Amino acid sequence: MHKVSFSKSAEAYLEFYKALTSGDTGFPEIPPEISRDIIEYIFKKTVVRQLFPWITMDSDVVKWYKEAGTIAVYAPSAEGAEVNEGKITFGTPVELIAREVRAWTSVTDVASEEAKIDVIARSVMHLGKAFAEIEEKNALTGDGSGSDAANLFKGLSKLSTADGAMVVNKNNNALALVDLDRAVSYFEDQGFGADGLVLFGNSYAIMHLREDLAGKGLDTLSSRVITTGELPTIYGVKIVETPFLPRRSVGGTMVSDVVICAPSVCAVGGDRRKITIERDRDIKKGLTIIAASERFAWKVLRPEAVYILQNVLSQ
Repeated sequence: MHKVSFSKSAEAYLEFYKALTSGDTGFPEIPPEISRDIIEYIFKKTVVRQLFPWITMDSDVVKWYKEAGTIAVYAPSAEGAEVNEGKITFGTPVELIAREVRAWTSVTDVASEEAKIDVIARSVMHLGKAFAEIEEKNALTGDGSGSDAANLFKGLSKLSTADGAMVVNKNNNALALVDLDRAVSYFEDQGFGADGLVLFGNSYAIMHLREDLAGKGLDTLSSRVITTGELPTIYGVKIVETPFLPRRSVGGTMVSDVVICAPSVCAVGGDRRKITIERDRDIKKGLTIIAASERFAWKVLRPEAVYILQNVLSQ
């Protein structure tokens, strides 16, 4: 992940701290520098924002058009024969609906200006991290029930064969190189190709893939894993380890789900590019409470571009 630098916002951070902790009733709106830095931090800490199309929403509801047809190529039956028109057509638009999530933190009273700047910078990091985790959980494991902030939207691992996704039950067996091979064959058969595919998996599930590579004597791959601790792209599939595909016990064995997808076409996300902040004061503890809100959206567009391995050994 890229490192986020907040030094360019130091002056705005200091002024915002003073406004937060003052007794003024006319609390100012959040400075654009702070809103920008929180959004930048979310982007740099959220893998799904980097891999999937992510749009800026001008309103809470945005229509996303999917191609339903493409340009046709004809061979004229004779010289001068009329050729039928071929054009790109679009199906029923999908609505991308933004939902609000809120997070809060607290700011303590400090003396030095340097400490005040650091307090706001750390608050920006904590708020950005909290929002990033919620977006990631929704994209990967959200059930769409709206029961809490992590289940506002339906995530990739919650798709089923009824939705159109490819689902394979591993029956508590380990993730292996052959699983990637079969997934690539599926995507190529569907016309998506192997370029740009991404695998999301729990680190314990991917551990067995590393062992499989080493056991097969794949010197280039296994040596890179051993020296860097990172898996390279395999068969054109980018490997992403994430804690947001959690483990669960099945008959006393820890398993998790692994998701392989074509992110450029299978889903889209969006956000309003606006952070709102409210404050409250705990005089007894000397704390100023900050409540921040953001609005974002997530939508699966093409379930057939998602390949799910269920009950993968993760212990």
